[in-house]
Amino acid sequence: MPAAVDASHLFENSGETSRICVRWLLNPGQAPEENCCLTITAGVVADIRPCRAGDRIQPLVVIPPLVNAHTHLEFSSLQQPFSSAGTFPDWIGRVLAWRGQVSMEQRERIRAGVKESRQAGVRLAGDIVTGQHSATDLSAWQGVSAVLFREVIALTPERFAGQLSDLHEHLRSVSVSAAPAERLVAGISPHAPYTVHPQVLQELVRLACRYQAPLAMHLAETAEELELLQCGTGPFAELLQRLGVWDSQVFPGGRDPQELLEQLQVAPRSLVVHGNYLSDGHIRYLARHPQLTVVYCPRTHAWFRHPPHPFCRMRQAGVSVVLGTDGRSTNPDLSIFRELQSLLRQYPDLDIQDVLGMVTTAAAEALGVPEVSRPIVVGQPWRATLLRLPTGVAGLAEICRHENLTVMGLDSVQVDLGG
Repeated sequence: MPAAVDASHLFENSGETSRICVRWLLNPGQAPEENCCLTITAGVVADIRPCRAGDRIQPLVVIPPLVNAHTHLEFSSLQQPFSSAGTFPDWIGRVLAWRGQVSMEQRERIRAGVKESRQAGVRLAGDIVTGQHSATDLSAWQGVSAVLFREVIALTPERFAGQLSDLHEHLRSVSVSAAPAERLVAGISPHAPYTVHPQVLQELVRLACRYQAPLAMHLAETAEELELLQCGTGPFAELLQRLGVWDSQVFPGGRDPQELLEQLQVAPRSLVVHGNYLSDGHIRYLARHPQLTVVYCPRTHAWFRHPPHPFCRMRQAGVSVVLGTDGRSTNPDLSIFRELQSLLRQYPDLDIQDVLGMVTTAAAEALGVPEVSRPIVVGQPWRATLLRLPTGVAGLAEICRHENLTVMGLDSVQVDLGG
């Protein structure tokens, strides 16, 4: 990931007022505006107009702040993803082995992930937090807001009881410990159907309602997960037996992701992470419950060679779908814009303005922090991500898919201009 780019020379400044003329202004769901001039006064967008003769038009695309709805920053020290060979439980075995030998402290790995995210233009992330998480760890979040989903793995109510006090501390402390420049929100992550007892999930939903905290759960991620739920057999059953935590009463067969969706929809808002194998019936249910959002991770999806994701059918049905990077355990970097570019290359009929919200405004809404990424319009605080265009690139479709498009990172504080 390249270092952040200083943006100060791109603006014409006069007192509290700054002006910038750009090639494109893109807002989700709106027609692109070409060759427009933006005026910012005291950190607020004061005027947007077409460029005039003599204006110095910068080779830039301006979009709302980028949002990574799902990531695991604890893996940020990895130089390459874990191999996806074999079954998904085989991949989990590689993760467990790595956790047992990793030398860098977790907070330093998270700090590295925050820095990389900031350099990639991300202003808000939904991060899965593992292990004990105290208020002192929040110092890593400099320049990036976050929803910190405390992960819960508990296949018995007794195992969950040992985690409950730490979870309460997390829910009480995170939001009140946020620095003024970063909005930090506490959330809960029941990890997955194969690691969370149904009674534990029920209790976590109750806690989410009590604290008005968002939930995030990996669901319908793999075919092996569906086999475990539906049949009580397969690679996940074998993995749980090897780990000594198998309980046939928890996995008797005859279960379906539907029962988990029905539990998750009780919470104020829930992220259904991955959803690679959700059926048309599940999609219809999601469409009736707007508090449920699916997080699709395109490059992770490709890494595991899953069948095509049903996100197009989801969006046609009215389901909210946003994007995440998942993390360096399955992805070469933490750039959410590259995630969007991957989607656009895979589905060339998609228009950038129709899917831009999946990594900006809609993603912020799904995380429950909509103020972090709003459309760039007159009267709103100036918060934006700047994309530098490669030389010779002209058409908007080419711009959005070009491998050499540069995201100007948030380490350049001038991009905010006091916003």
